[in-house]
Amino acid sequence: MKKTLFILLIFSQLIGAQMPQARGVWLSRDVIEGGVDLIESTCHKLAQANFNRIFVNVYYLGATIYPSDVLQQAGGPRQHIQFAGRDPLAETIEIAHRWNLEVIAWFEYGLMSHYSGNDTSDSGPILTAHPDWEAVDNQSRHYQQNQWGVFHWMDAAHPEVKQFMEDLFAEIAARYPQLDGVETDRIRYPSTDFSYSAVSRQRYQQQTGGTDPLYIYPGHAEWAQWTAWRESQINQIARRIYQAVKALQPDMLVSAAVAPPYMLLSGSKLQRWDVWSDSGYVDALEHMLYLNDSDFPNQFELARQKTNPHVLLYAGIDFNTLQSALFQINYALTHQADGVTIWYYKDLNDEVLQTLRDEVFKTKAALPHQDLIIDDGASRFFTATGAWDKYSGGFNDSYLLSADPAAQAVFDAPVWLSGHYALFARWPAQSDLTEQALWRIEANDSAHSVTINQQKDANRWVFLHADSFSYGSTVRLQLTNSANGKLAADAVRLLRQKPLKAIDYFAPDSVHLNLKFNQWIDSAAALSPANYNIQPQVEVINVAFVGQDRSAVNLQTAPLTPGQNYQLQISALKDYVGIPLNDLTLSFTFDPQLSEIVIDNASDTFTTYGQWQTVADSCAINGDWLYIQAGSGARFAQWWSPIQQDGYYRVQVFIPCSDLTLTSDAHYAILHNFGSSSVILSQQQAVGNWADLGTYYLKAGQTASVKLSDEASAGVIAADALRFKRTLNPTALPLSNRPLPDDFTVGANYPNPFNNQTLIPLHLTLPAKVRLELFDVRGRRVFSSAERVFHAGEHRLTLKAEQLSSGIYFFVVRFRTADHRQKAHYGKVMVLK
Repeated sequence: MKKTLFILLIFSQLIGAQMPQARGVWLSRDVIEGGVDLIESTCHKLAQANFNRIFVNVYYLGATIYPSDVLQQAGGPRQHIQFAGRDPLAETIEIAHRWNLEVIAWFEYGLMSHYSGNDTSDSGPILTAHPDWEAVDNQSRHYQQNQWGVFHWMDAAHPEVKQFMEDLFAEIAARYPQLDGVETDRIRYPSTDFSYSAVSRQRYQQQTGGTDPLYIYPGHAEWAQWTAWRESQINQIARRIYQAVKALQPDMLVSAAVAPPYMLLSGSKLQRWDVWSDSGYVDALEHMLYLNDSDFPNQFELARQKTNPHVLLYAGIDFNTLQSALFQINYALTHQADGVTIWYYKDLNDEVLQTLRDEVFKTKAALPHQDLIIDDGASRFFTATGAWDKYSGGFNDSYLLSADPAAQAVFDAPVWLSGHYALFARWPAQSDLTEQALWRIEANDSAHSVTINQQKDANRWVFLHADSFSYGSTVRLQLTNSANGKLAADAVRLLRQKPLKAIDYFAPDSVHLNLKFNQWIDSAAALSPANYNIQPQVEVINVAFVGQDRSAVNLQTAPLTPGQNYQLQISALKDYVGIPLNDLTLSFTFDPQLSEIVIDNASDTFTTYGQWQTVADSCAINGDWLYIQAGSGARFAQWWSPIQQDGYYRVQVFIPCSDLTLTSDAHYAILHNFGSSSVILSQQQAVGNWADLGTYYLKAGQTASVKLSDEASAGVIAADALRFKRTLNPTALPLSNRPLPDDFTVGANYPNPFNNQTLIPLHLTLPAKVRLELFDVRGRRVFSSAERVFHAGEHRLTLKAEQLSSGIYFFVVRFRTADHRQKAHYGKVMVLK
């Protein structure tokens, strides 16, 4: 098993960690039913596993989780009774966005109105109020019965049913503009046995002049026409839903969970999602490819062939076994799927989520409908005419080069969401490239041209143009050469600009205010004090970025008054390519008791178990500290505090000065919002300092605590003071919200093969922590270096073969920056002895 997992690990890196990629999951109902704490912990887990989308089941068992006037007016309940007094959809949107997760409202039941267990007579409140809406099979039964029970469906041919479905989706689009998308499900018939209702039969005969469908059967002369007519009823609903949502929210994605290709080809569900795809009735399709591994490739290829290239393909993966899921996810993502959606969350325990992160979702990824990247290998959107040669390297490991003056490369970028977009291009480093690469950008019945010198700014995204585009349009980027030199065609990028938001802010002390935005911002605008105004009047003296994070700023201010409510007005900021952003107004209060909580060993919220000794020491916080000899872990000290403000906190312990030999492996357990974390700290190396135990998200109303046990290999364990210190959200922004420079590159190791040692060259454009790991061909880690800080510049890592036998090994160089971005480079070496 380890061998298989390691191969997948390397393979997943080859698909390109920087390529946008949808990673979604259909949430099980229990998450929403469990309340905000369970929603929060679920979003945290998924964000940690590098998912970027969640599908919230908003419509099932004949009711919605949010208050619905449309459903109530149709005779149904206004809301599922267990959610009375709350709005779980609004709660989920707010929480998920905090974790950089898109929220899709998923209407699971679709045209299926009611589930009645085994009772065939109970059609549910809506169909009881509108009996003529009910679908009827060819045996006059008003229900579908299978191994899961009895289900009652609405008749897609009924004009009022069509209007009801349109109104239901329009309502959610109008009520929740902050929603990222809607997903249809079961917009189909239960089977070809439906629907033979009086309304359906009458309308078919009126519109076609055909026979009463009760007398049409497979093989009948009108069977194909009767089938096509019913399919057209479903197509009309798909069209009306799409147009209703887009009319209200043109920046909202409309997707559909649809039957697999074998059902499309057999016509068993009368659901022509291929027509929706070709007709512009959907932005993305989630084909439910719930198949075994042997059938998956064929059905996936059919799904891809039947889906219009301008419609996003987010393959639906059934979590059967972990090994099967890894295979199917990797297959889809390496065969032109734009992403995957997993069925379903209840199967994804902590171990599974960790494995998905380790094997297939190794880094955070942007969403293709927000940040589209097209490289020269994307046959869906790229064409080249004239004489071109293909080379290894560049973005996604290939690029084209031409000396032909008539050569032309065309990138056609579809737009799924209306909005303002920035356009970028990139090319590899090569000395003989043209100084006058001409980009012509066509959209909105207009054109814009820009000339680029390809001898500069290689291997990074270079801004070309910005404009507003509407959903359904195509932006054409045409590349030609207007001078001497070779022309390189590598990749382009269409990045949708998001409104500026503050995702975290607080006053750490009386003369500072920290802010973190949802995107990188232009330095000149961000660092100008004139762009920040605090009322009642408080002067902003200086502005600085927080470390390397260009999305976070620290404002130095005149003294703030504790308890005073302030308004911060932010204006004239620009994004990192210079596009103006919207203004913001934020409210904040400076409360020193919220920004830093210090608990000493004499505090009421500190306790010990076992015989701890007191030491009077001026070096200690408040003049004394406690210690105990290393033991088995049965004795402990514990600090705790109620939390009054949601946010991230650095947890730190003070290690006093001591003549005693402090332990090198003190065991701390931190209880936080998402469970507990264990940290082993060398107290010897932290004497006289505050030592970090990590940064954790803590919620108001909960109690956070830290427990220090006497478990240690040797020495004494010291307990003095602990503090919870408010800090900014440390989460790295998704790739869609910041530029993608190649900050780290790894050269070929030399010598290779080797018998003593080999050198691995590195180039860093900014400081980073670097770690080297080595694995054998069975996937076993045989070496891992300590993580070291490297400054910007040229470096070499040394890999020695002293403890290695002859054979092939795989190395991984891992980078981690101050703003928590991570990247990994994979390579292969051979040891010969």
